[in-house]
Amino acid sequence: MAKIIIGITSSIAIYKTLDLVSRLRKDGHPVFCLLTRHAQKMISQQTFNAVSGTNTDSSMFNRKTPGLFPHLDIAKEADLFAVIPATANIIGKLACGLADDMLTTTALAVSCQKILAPAMNSAMWHNYIVRANISRLKEFGYTIIEPDDGMLACGDHGQGRLKDISIIYEIIISFCRSRLVKSKNSIYPAIAGKRVLITAGGSIEMIDPVRFIGNSSSGKMGRELALEASAAGCIVHYYYGNISSEIPPAEHSEHFTTAEDLFNRLVKIIDSIDILIMAAAVADFKPAVCEESKIKKSERFNLPLISTIDVLKSLKKRSGQIFAGFAAETGSFKNNALKKCREKNCDLIIMNPVGGAAGIGSDYNEVTVFEPDGRESASGVKPKNEIAKFIMEKINEKAKQIF
Repeated sequence: MAKIIIGITSSIAIYKTLDLVSRLRKDGHPVFCLLTRHAQKMISQQTFNAVSGTNTDSSMFNRKTPGLFPHLDIAKEADLFAVIPATANIIGKLACGLADDMLTTTALAVSCQKILAPAMNSAMWHNYIVRANISRLKEFGYTIIEPDDGMLACGDHGQGRLKDISIIYEIIISFCRSRLVKSKNSIYPAIAGKRVLITAGGSIEMIDPVRFIGNSSSGKMGRELALEASAAGCIVHYYYGNISSEIPPAEHSEHFTTAEDLFNRLVKIIDSIDILIMAAAVADFKPAVCEESKIKKSERFNLPLISTIDVLKSLKKRSGQIFAGFAAETGSFKNNALKKCREKNCDLIIMNPVGGAAGIGSDYNEVTVFEPDGRESASGVKPKNEIAKFIMEKINEKAKQIF
């Protein structure tokens, strides 16, 4: 199990952290709670110790627990360091390297993955100084779980609410799995530690300022692949389009709109990527012209279309990379699959049938994985998290031949 340090600061969202600590303890993770002086005026250290089951002391002096170097003792054992909730004050301290209490001193001493989940008033969150501090912390290796939009404690409406605890919990568990996989035997040893870029969701091609060509892709398949890759110890980059699913934890995430936008983003990073999994549903066509004003309603309307860029085919694959593409098909698709596999210089083409209860937008999927030499493997209908495991197994097998 991963040893987790959770720093707690004096945000009104502090009570939500108790639920998070309880969940992590139930999973068997040792959790050490470090509270700032002001946080202890809202909820006591004893309360967090009771929930976590560990006897943590947040004071630097007059300590009840033994140890000459308490900040070093706890830091050396940590697998994950998180501050939840993180106020503007603690963000500023960490960005400047201040060390004036147990929490900030420990933050400088840890060498593990570090996470911040900010919570504050919307005006504070968007303040230039806070934004600059967040940027610095990202440069220092912190993962920032950005706050949600919604009603705030002060009555204002805007971005500043602590991200839902269930999502924060999922992100922490993903990081813990990744760390434990790296320290033990990975279920996918050939790809552990590799940089994996996963695309998800649908692209949109604008017809006019309010209408677009799109599809019903939810991004669920790409999300499950990202979670499985993280659990395997991969360094995940997640590029998402129009989605209805939550963005998974990743080393880096970017949003794309059109096929061309996705291509331009991928070109900048593709040389540093070991494995590309193109799970996004990218439009094949776009309007020949995007109208500048809204098209008026009429009984008939002709919309000339032209082909979009073939993103996967247009990317230059270097030696030592794995490209895996997705394709949705109707009817008999083996010949099309093999053709796409060769034309797009793919190591794998993952075909999923269109229609029925499985596939785009569903929680289930059914895929057949094709290789350029004609070999194929069918998954059967399964939940998408099981399909993700099936696909990652095939990628791991291919990686044994390439890496």
